[in-house]
Amino acid sequence: MPSFLSRLVSLIRIWSLKAAVSALLIVWRAVEPPSAHCAPTLVKTYHVRPKLRNRIHIPRAYESHRAPLPLYLNIHGGGWTLMEALDDDEFCSYIANTFNVVVVNIDYHKAPRNPFPGPINDVVAIAGAAIADEELPIDRRRIAMGGFSAGGNLALAASQRAELHDVIQAVVSFFAPLDMATPVSRKLETRLRPDKPDMLAGILGIFNEAYMTPGTNPTNPLLSPIYAKRDALAAWLCVIGAEEDCLCLESRDFAEKMALSPDNEGKSESDTWERGKVKWELMRGMAHNFTHLRKRAPSAEIRRKEANVALYGRIFAWLHSGPWS
Repeated sequence: MPSFLSRLVSLIRIWSLKAAVSALLIVWRAVEPPSAHCAPTLVKTYHVRPKLRNRIHIPRAYESHRAPLPLYLNIHGGGWTLMEALDDDEFCSYIANTFNVVVVNIDYHKAPRNPFPGPINDVVAIAGAAIADEELPIDRRRIAMGGFSAGGNLALAASQRAELHDVIQAVVSFFAPLDMATPVSRKLETRLRPDKPDMLAGILGIFNEAYMTPGTNPTNPLLSPIYAKRDALAAWLCVIGAEEDCLCLESRDFAEKMALSPDNEGKSESDTWERGKVKWELMRGMAHNFTHLRKRAPSAEIRRKEANVALYGRIFAWLHSGPWS
């Protein structure tokens, strides 16, 4: 059990980080305001969490007399402590208008004020309200949930809950922390690319301490989905890892564990595979948060965007041909 002093130091570290990132975001958004082209169709609150504003993207070409569309529930990242739904507008707008789906971009209260399992409770409540929302043109037989980093962790956790387990057909996890029992030092030591810098090296432990209160069991499947039983999770799973990310190996191990079956044993050395209802992709040359973090060099930024577009195409082709077919 951490001492009072060590816990106080942890809280000072996370609140200092939150303040610094908040100030940086204010400056960034002033210099480069969010694109109006990516703005949501509407911003909505639900009575279950009236203080949380959720951003809903309906394809611009959709007409009300047409058949209802699949629903993708998105959960943003930020180590359970930072960022907001606004930061995923570009992704959500692109997904909605390219793949003809309704996207509900869910927000949640942040740690350390709202530690585990608080954000999971928020996601479950808002997801349930959105699914039941008669104003949204959604096909309730075709629902997937996904998230980036901590958002991927929350998507896999929320989909285990009884309220959503039989409703969510698929979960997409982008570079998520899936094993909270393994020490951060071990994750950094066993990276696939130790020669590359890792943006999480100095902050992953801070995020973990903010989300897990003292005494929390790190092998709880809602906290560490890698310890979940296969039938506790959604039937279809798509797991994305980034080669230069210290979280990559736990994502790969999670995918391999969930893909095991009597007819499908052993590990695959391939960067991309599908086994049963589990899809794995290793993004070579990519770091944590590659979907959002821009490159300074114009040529590198073009390659990053092209890689993202191709990846999203593969994921949503998999959704449409599998769980949504």
